[in-house]
Amino acid sequence: MNDLRKLQQEADDAHSIKMGECTKQIDDYNARIAYATQEISESTSAIKTLRKKQRTLEKDIATSTK
Repeated sequence: MNDLRKLQQEADDAHSIKMGECTKQIDDYNARIAYATQEISESTSAIKTLRKKQRTLEKDIATSTK
């Protein structure tokens, strides 16, 4: 009976370790997603700004060549 309890305790300990590893991997994954989301947001904003500048320059060029 003690062997079964010992085996169960070892299994519980191993399971607990694996759950901790999974939690860390999930946290790391979520951190990467958050970082990528921020990068996408910043890039989208920069693209909008550059497109606006491009339109302005195109209008300036069109106006100056007339």
